[in-house]
Amino acid sequence: MRAYGDVFTCYSAAVAAALAVTGPDWRDAIDPHLTLTLTDEPDDLFGFVHFAPDFGARARLARASAESADEAVGRITAALGRGEPVVVAGDTRWLPWQVGHGGDPAPHWFTVVARDEGVEVLDALAMRNTRGEQRPVRTVVDDLRGLLLSVPVHDPVIALRERYALGDDAGPVTHPYRWIESGERPAGPAPSGSRGPAALRTLARHFRDHATNPDAYRQVDDLWSVGRHRAFTVRRWTERTDSRPAARDRVRRYGDDLRRLWAQVPPRAMYAATTGGAGAGALSDLLDELADLESAASPGEGVAT
Repeated sequence: MRAYGDVFTCYSAAVAAALAVTGPDWRDAIDPHLTLTLTDEPDDLFGFVHFAPDFGARARLARASAESADEAVGRITAALGRGEPVVVAGDTRWLPWQVGHGGDPAPHWFTVVARDEGVEVLDALAMRNTRGEQRPVRTVVDDLRGLLLSVPVHDPVIALRERYALGDDAGPVTHPYRWIESGERPAGPAPSGSRGPAALRTLARHFRDHATNPDAYRQVDDLWSVGRHRAFTVRRWTERTDSRPAARDRVRRYGDDLRRLWAQVPPRAMYAATTGGAGAGALSDLLDELADLESAASPGEGVAT
């Protein structure tokens, strides 16, 4: 799993770790293909929905939450005692293995499992940010309680990210302790909005129409997540080339361009944000180009259903 660290988001890394403990091939389970649903939210924000609405239900991922640390520790410990992995919706400020430890609030999902020597953290994410390089980690921790406080959700960008993280609409996120455990659950409501290539064109229009508004760039991290998911999908195409001629053809015709162009999106968005919108036109053109590319690369598949 460490080999996929550079194509994970923290959400997909945590879910992958949990599924690797409980099921067969986690790679197909978390492959979003070229899906994306973009919901319209207040204040010119969007909900970024990377998976199909039934993803969480099919993966047997049940959301849970609590108002107090005591309740959270008790319920998570009980799940671990049953041999189940638990995905914790944490905050990098409290996670000693994260480069963001001690800094500003930042959402970060990670997985914990029970071992003979204690509780082990599984965190397969690899990335670099302004605070340094984050490498995949497996570590046994003594103080589970100190890791469980979730990031505050008064920031609507963070609240939207968690609300739609499993593909369905989980509704408003409120409790200070939040996690995901194994269990049967029905899928929540399917988010509605622009889908597939149309979602990318919606983003392109957004940056054209709001180029000089600093608030237009509040969701740059969500663009980074889309690119990570696309990189994961292209890697799966590559891994299937021996047995699936269609995947081999897609890698040859589209894979390199998808990886290359999506890697350009976050830095172009950051440049536009820091220059008063000077690069917004180039960013919008790039998103339109990606919409064309994704439509050609996967006709009929780029629509989340």
